[in-house]
Amino acid sequence: VQDLLRSNCRIVETDRPAAIAEKVRAGLRAAGLDPAADSPFPLDILGIGDAGWAPQTKPGPEVLKAKTFEILRQLSIQGSQRRPVVLVVEDLQWIDMISQEFLEALADDLPGARILVLATYRPTYRPPWIDKSYAGQIALQPLSRDESRRLVGGVLDRTRLAGDLAEAITLRGEGNPLFLEELALHAGEESELRSGQRLPATIRDVVTARIDRLPEETKRPV
Repeated sequence: VQDLLRSNCRIVETDRPAAIAEKVRAGLRAAGLDPAADSPFPLDILGIGDAGWAPQTKPGPEVLKAKTFEILRQLSIQGSQRRPVVLVVEDLQWIDMISQEFLEALADDLPGARILVLATYRPTYRPPWIDKSYAGQIALQPLSRDESRRLVGGVLDRTRLAGDLAEAITLRGEGNPLFLEELALHAGEESELRSGQRLPATIRDVVTARIDRLPEETKRPV
């Protein structure tokens, strides 16, 4: 939800609170909403300390959520009247409940708006709007063996992979593009790796191994 709001109002990471507040008000004004009355709701979602409410007047959580949803819906719908809107959401299996509730509410408005929602998610997740007549689903199949080989070769020159290592990476990756890419990068960084016997077994293992090779200064969180 925060990302959608920032995108609608063209907010960038370097914007200071005053600039964010002005961009939110401008976005509301362009959508035909009342900046004075409506801006405190999105500003609160964005974590702006002085959202504009008088002391002791901030609404309760349910009122805050309902009003914020309505404002975001209007921003999206009004924006789609000016130009088509494509809303891309990745990894729905990790979505927070509030954002899912908003997308579910927005899905009810899609037939009457020029909005295309594209979402990716793992098979363990089921979008609550997937049964609507205007919703579709495309299942992505694992890469074939030949496609996996081409991906590995594109990430790392095969001349740098000793013996049957490229084939071992292809088999271990099981058609998962991210896993194949990380395994190939791991092989390129691990000078002592000569066969598939020491290849990490999971994506977590291979990412951890690559992080372990970074200098201590680089690994320190900021």
